[in-house]
Amino acid sequence: MTTHDQASELRAYLPDLTRFAAQYLGVSLDSGGSIFDPVEMIAPDELVARWRAWFDGASGTGGGSGGDPGDPERWISQDRRRRDGIYATPTSVARAMAAALTGDSPLVVDPAAGDGCLLEATIRRDPTVTVVAIERHPAMVLAASVRIAAARLDTESMVGAGDDALIHGDGLLRDRDWPGGRRDIDAVVMNPPYVGEKGQRDRFRAIARRHPDLADRMAARGDLAYLFIHRALDWLRPGGDLITLTPEYWLTATGARDLREDLAERAAVRWMVRAPNLRIFDDAPGHHSLMARFERGADPCIPRTRTLEEEPGDWTGIVRDLEADDVPTDGTPSEILNPVRWTPFVTRDVQQWGRGLRRAGTPLAELASDRQGFVSGADRLSARRYNRLEPPPEEADVGDPLFLWSRGELESSDAGEKLNRVAGTVLRPVLRGADVESGRIIREPPTGTHVLYVDEALDQRHLDVVDHLRPVRSALERRREVRRGRMPWYRLHWPRERSEQTGPKLVVPRRARTSEFALDLSGSAVSSDCTYVVAPEDAADPMRYLITLMVALNRPEVTRYLREFGKTKGELVEFYADPLRRLPLPVERADSGLRWVESWLGASEVRRLESRVEDLLCAVAEGTSA
Repeated sequence: MTTHDQASELRAYLPDLTRFAAQYLGVSLDSGGSIFDPVEMIAPDELVARWRAWFDGASGTGGGSGGDPGDPERWISQDRRRRDGIYATPTSVARAMAAALTGDSPLVVDPAAGDGCLLEATIRRDPTVTVVAIERHPAMVLAASVRIAAARLDTESMVGAGDDALIHGDGLLRDRDWPGGRRDIDAVVMNPPYVGEKGQRDRFRAIARRHPDLADRMAARGDLAYLFIHRALDWLRPGGDLITLTPEYWLTATGARDLREDLAERAAVRWMVRAPNLRIFDDAPGHHSLMARFERGADPCIPRTRTLEEEPGDWTGIVRDLEADDVPTDGTPSEILNPVRWTPFVTRDVQQWGRGLRRAGTPLAELASDRQGFVSGADRLSARRYNRLEPPPEEADVGDPLFLWSRGELESSDAGEKLNRVAGTVLRPVLRGADVESGRIIREPPTGTHVLYVDEALDQRHLDVVDHLRPVRSALERRREVRRGRMPWYRLHWPRERSEQTGPKLVVPRRARTSEFALDLSGSAVSSDCTYVVAPEDAADPMRYLITLMVALNRPEVTRYLREFGKTKGELVEFYADPLRRLPLPVERADSGLRWVESWLGASEVRRLESRVEDLLCAVAEGTSA
């Protein structure tokens, strides 16, 4: 078929696409009415004109490859794309994902189709397939329809295109009428929207109302992408393929525990490719990509894996190699793919090393208690809270400090001067992650930030606090925990125990490149960007106990263990409750104290560590640096 014939046939097919848009979007593309949100302001006639121009420039190497249709992602604002997790799959990656499909996949679905690149690649790989694209953004629906049409024309497979379906709607519906009256499908290929539950509770509640069967799958700090994977497993026939492109964070994320359990129960993961240092999506911040293939209903197995340190010349070749490779593994699927974490990229030697540490050491949860720092729930007066104040108070404005104050604000405002009167009691200095470094003894409180650390009933001593917060009381009363009667309106959201906050404790940034535990003796309140650790109540010598624990926690194998078996965010290790509580340490409880495990460390190393603990104890007693 010549380029001219392609363009002509594609133009002839365009009316079907415009009728599709009119049917599913409820608009006429010839009317000039916008099918976009008002902020987008791209009229359909302009949109169609762009695509017509692209059709005219179509080349014989691929529909439209000789022209520029105008990147569909640009039709949606960047803020909205980030909010909704819309990032189109690069062509090279889409082709590799399509190549991962087995030969017996006549019905392929993408429930978050975006601009249709994955299904276009699927058709070009095997023109005999029937594809179903489901997408909720109108601009992307039209883009997907054109991509699929172009693929059909280029592969001369228009005869079978009548069964293709393009659905403008919800990709999470469980029950659908699949082409051919099918009750299940052969394959799902998708780059699902990665949208965290944090800050999106209203959206997730709405999803739970629409899809009651997914409500139990939702967890704090979960993600919309997890729900798409659950739903794909519902749709697939036994032996069907699931090909996904996601961030790799779900392998160890606490909020993805149910996802890992579901995948382990209903599918086998055949292989995984991760690209921790590649920006597959140019404007997706912190996105460390993971491509994987699962087989529905297959027996559990340890997946073949590949880590890409640089841009590969041939993504498709990597996938084909993984399909053929037989990589030796050590351990069992239940060990490497357990609900707590998946560690498929850990080598055999490291798996053995980790098992040795777990056998010899003691989990931190048996040695001490950990906490995240306080959360105020209202650092400053937000525009949303301000707009709810009726009438808006003259003495308050958007951005004013509520619970969190800088030193400059305390010194330059009347309210700050009054609050200084309760400094050291209700007003406390804040210790942040930036103030913490490995092995440091923090004696003097930081001076940069202070918090109204209200964790008790207010009385005559706190009149200045009441005066400060009274103008915004109605806004603070709308906080969820206040409405539920779990805390008074003037209190911090998560204040933590005052005795823990003001007493000796170990503090570490919640994300850091290496283990950075410090000993805090300043009595500061610990910010939410830190984790802190306190000695057990029965510790005979709490200071010695904490210093011994700090020396153990700052050992290099701790960073290595957490990087291999814990949770990471790119290059940063996460010092969260999970997996800190499972972290094996070379100490054990003995006579209300701690004793080094000589079988792990060796006698000479134990002597060196004991000497280090004594030096730090002397430094604490003398007020010097160790």
